Formats: sequence, structure tokens, C-alpha cells
Amino acid sequence: MARRSSLSRLKSLWHKASSSLLGTMALWASMGLALGIGIGLGLWLGDVADPPKAPPPRAAPASPPAPAVAPRQTQPRIDIAPWVPDPRRGPAPSLNLPPEDPLRAEPPAYSPPPAAAEPTPPLAPGQEGTLPSDSPDGLPLWRRNALAAPATGGRPMVAVVIDDMGVDQRHSLEAVALPGPLTLAYLPYGRDLAQQTAAARRAGHELMVHVSMQPQSRSGVSGQAESGGDPGPNALTVGLPPEEIRRRLDWALGQFGGYVGINNHMGSGFTTSRPGMGVVIGELKRRGLLFLDSRTTPSSVGEAVAAEAGLPHATRNVFLDNVQTPAEVRARLAELERIAKARGSAIAIGHPHEATLMVLRDWLPGVTGRGLALVPLSTIVAHGIVAQGEAPASAQAHGASGAVTR
Repeated sequence: MARRSSLSRLKSLWHKASSSLLGTMALWASMGLALGIGIGLGLWLGDVADPPKAPPPRAAPASPPAPAVAPRQTQPRIDIAPWVPDPRRGPAPSLNLPPEDPLRAEPPAYSPPPAAAEPTPPLAPGQEGTLPSDSPDGLPLWRRNALAAPATGGRPMVAVVIDDMGVDQRHSLEAVALPGPLTLAYLPYGRDLAQQTAAARRAGHELMVHVSMQPQSRSGVSGQAESGGDPGPNALTVGLPPEEIRRRLDWALGQFGGYVGINNHMGSGFTTSRPGMGVVIGELKRRGLLFLDSRTTPSSVGEAVAAEAGLPHATRNVFLDNVQTPAEVRARLAELERIAKARGSAIAIGHPHEATLMVLRDWLPGVTGRGLALVPLSTIVAHGIVAQGEAPASAQAHGASGAVTR
């Protein structure tokens, strides 16, 4: 009986425990289900309120950078700077140039002279710059336009020629302001040449036309690399027919007046051409002008052709500024003095460069104190001191350090 009562009591306890465990499990299952439902509902409501954002579009591949474009090259312009007087010198002569027309670096466009069937006949006396040699007073044009010969007192004479005048007007004005007499050679394609040359004459300087001629490389005379560049519009070139040479020379001689003759700008090719130089020398003789051989090459025939034709002429002895430094210009002036004292006269050619102008400002006032006489080119030609028809070797020996091929 006692054993049966114990079994009954154990069954009762088992049933109670089982019921309690099942209830607990059911409770936990209910809570889990409720939690799952709540979480699902919350996620659904969140998606509705804030829908997922679309992924950003893929960026297009970057295009390669555009190649850099070089700045357009433009022709340089040279403005006429206001004149700043040197306290040791007087003010520069005024040309009354129009300020609204500044100098351009490039020359005027080439316009060939009109063709002519016959050679240009002699012009009427009185036309400045183109007066024929048979003038009423019997003097050739170079003597009529020459400066009065200064008294030399028997001293050796030096003439200083400044080439390339008229294009760079500011430096040309500085050259005009130098003490003279100098001989100033103006390029025929410069601007305001009538005003510039008139101011130069008023300042006591002599005038020449600096005629453009073909450098060596343009003719292929020697096959050397070009050293002189473009000679400019209406240049005299090898192979031109005689009438074209005359037309181009007539254009150059018609740009201004009052000159005594011409010298060559560049020309290391053209001045070696006997036919071409024969035409030029013949035309200069017809007009009553003189010729200065700049001697840009030792092979020039200009001096020989002029001597054969009986044309008044001279030859350059020294180039002052092949090297544009004050020390080099002073050395070349010292050479000029030595040649003048040895031969009785000497001719230098320079250009309106800063170094040249600076040295000449100091050197020119002391010429007399050095036992020399500063004269215009025409005075040396008139005295006949520069040898006529001098052999090239001799001329080269006198001016070897100033020799240049252009």
C-alpha cells in the first residue's frame, strides 16, 4: 500500500512538471513569434518610409586632357620711347612724328615699281635725290649734297658711317644726336624718312642710302649657312635682269633726298656678281652719286668695278660692332685710329646699337685731341686718299678684324 501510494505521488509530480514545462515552452514560443512578427513589421514600415536609394551611376571614364596650345607668335612691335636727353649732350632733334603711328618692326609690304619698256631717262635738274650728273652748275649730285669739308689742319681723317638707320627710330634719333659730322646711311624701307633725314641734315650729318643687296647664302655662292638674314624688300639679287635692277635701285633712291651716294646693306652675294654690280655702278655714275663698298665679303668686286667705271668710291676699313660690347667697339676704334695715322684716312662702319652709341658719345668729342680730324665720307672721297682699285688682299689686311660675311 505504501509502495502504491509513492508511485501515485511520483506520477502526480511528473504530470505537474510536464504541464509546467510545456507551459513555459509555449510561452517562449509565443514571445519568439511575437518578436519575429514585430521585427518584420518594423522593417516593412521602414522600407515604406525610406525606400532604399538607387546606387549612384557609374562615372564616365575621364577624357585625356586637351593638348596645350602654344601661344600664337606675333610680330614684335617697337614703340618709340620718349627721348631721355644725355646730360652731356644737347637734346635730340624733334621729328614731330605722329604718336598714334608707332614704328612697326616689319618693313612695309613689297610693291614692285611699275615696269618700264625703256631705261629711265635723266630727270629734270632740281629734283632732290635724283638729280642727274649733268647739273647746271657742273657738279655731280654727290658734291652738291656733300657737307662742307671741315678744316683738317693736315691731320689724318676718319669718317664714321652709321648703317641701318631709319627703322629703329629711337636709336636712330640717338645717332642723330651724336656730335658730327657723321655719315648716316638710311634703309629705304624705314618710316618717315623725309622727316628723319631732314633732322639728320639739320644736325650736321651727311646722308647715304643703305641699299639692300642679296647675302651670300641666298645666291648659293659659297654654300655657307646664311649669316645675314633677309635683306628686306626690293633687294638687289643675283640673276635679276638689268632693267629690274635699275627699277629696284630707282625705288630705293626715291625714298628721300639729299644723299651723296649709296652703300650696300648685306650684299655678300650680290657684290660678288660683276654683271649685277656693273649695272649698279653704271646707274650711280649716270646720277652723279658715289659708292661706298661696305665690304661684307673679301670677294666683293664693287671697288674694282667702280674704279674701272671712274666712279667716285671708297671702301670700309673697320666694322665697329660685329661684337656688340663696349670693349669691342673701343678696340675697333683704336684700330681705326691706327689705320688713319698709317694711311692718312680710314672709314669705319657701325650701327645704332646701344654699345656703339654709348662708346661713340665718349669717343667723338676727343677725336681732335687724338690728332685726328672727323670728316664726312665725301671729304675722304674728294681728297682721293682712299686708294682707288685697291687689291682685295690689301683691303682685307687693313680691315681684317672687322671683316664679316653678310
